[in-house]
Amino acid sequence: MITMKRDQLMIEQYRRIRRAQSDQVEVEMEGYVLIIEGSDLVMQAMTKDEILLQGSLRCVRVAADAQ
Repeated sequence: MITMKRDQLMIEQYRRIRRAQSDQVEVEMEGYVLIIEGSDLVMQAMTKDEILLQGSLRCVRVAADAQ
């Protein structure tokens, strides 16, 4: 599940983080990859089940899992 509020994105039940940069974050989910683009992206909190991402969000895309 994904919840978006202004400059925050809560991602639940993720598998792993593929890429984490200040302008792009890729998160592997069950069956797809979530691609978040923006600026000043920072993981404010992270547990084994949830990620709280904060920053200036520009685009959230879903891509097929290539594995």
